[in-house]
Amino acid sequence: MRRRMLTGTAVLATLCLALNACSGTEVPTTKETIDLRFGDYLTSGHPTRDAWSEPFIEELEKRADDTIDINVDYIGGGELVGATSTYDALQDGVIDMGSLVSNYISDYLPIAGIAEVPGALQDDSIQGSAALIKFLRNHAMGEFADQNMRPVMAYAVDPYNLVTSDTELEHPSDLNGLIVRGGGGALNDSIQALGASPVQMSVADTYMSLDRGVIDGSALGGVSIASYDLFDVAGYATRNLKVGSASLIYAVNDDWWQSLSPKAQRIVEEAAAAVQRSAPPEVYDVEQKSYEEAADAGMTVYDVPNPGEWESAYQHIADEWATRMTESGKDGEALMAAWRGYLDDAAQS
Repeated sequence: MRRRMLTGTAVLATLCLALNACSGTEVPTTKETIDLRFGDYLTSGHPTRDAWSEPFIEELEKRADDTIDINVDYIGGGELVGATSTYDALQDGVIDMGSLVSNYISDYLPIAGIAEVPGALQDDSIQGSAALIKFLRNHAMGEFADQNMRPVMAYAVDPYNLVTSDTELEHPSDLNGLIVRGGGGALNDSIQALGASPVQMSVADTYMSLDRGVIDGSALGGVSIASYDLFDVAGYATRNLKVGSASLIYAVNDDWWQSLSPKAQRIVEEAAAAVQRSAPPEVYDVEQKSYEEAADAGMTVYDVPNPGEWESAYQHIADEWATRMTESGKDGEALMAAWRGYLDDAAQS
């Protein structure tokens, strides 16, 4: 019988393994490292950064253990990516994680923009955020995969209101001839349906544009009024309209995600889930206080007398959104029905 001869090194290695087995000592395994390059446009002190971005990093880093190291390179404040450039940077792998504003990516991720549709988000951002992450996981993973991305957290901003420089609005006709900043997508459709001319620009550019008279107003969430000091350049803000909204979707590059081990992926998911639970109530409180801060600063914060008149002007946009989805090969009505079902579930939980 022919026998395979072992070298001295192989014999020694075999003996070591046997001794370790007998003694119960585990052979050390290679330690995995999660290296995450997180690019964010949100500035220091911004409520969304305080409630979402930074807590996620904390949740992720505290899950390091004997088998996994975690290194996060967080570049915030728009130093690496802006709100409108995050999409390209994330898709190309310039960053591993970023925060996508749904209004700016509606051409590439149309299903993800469902919360923008006026009337789609009926209540507050707490319920909206809970519904949105479930909706994305069940109905939008394909379109994210097509863009080399994967959503991990989602924040549905409170229904948008209108801020204007020097015009107090009572009826939609008061917007005729005004130029109003929108973020794109269904939000711009809503502004146009109300009689104004929509201009697409980042919310970060709103202050200067209002100050210089480039625009007459903006559609935005309450949290942005105080975050960008808009009460310094605008005199009025409605509080009971729902002209649309926006979503902030935290996503990771799919190539980066696939490079992780199953355990590392689970750690990222656990960190994201923890923030998904804790962040919405925190930001919601800030949103409400933002209106109070604006009023204290001298801005007129008010309810329009007949919000139903406004809703009638843009209620058709939800049907148009569903039709566009169907024309692109998706079942728009089923998507809208599913979205409303997730909202109902969130309201009851």
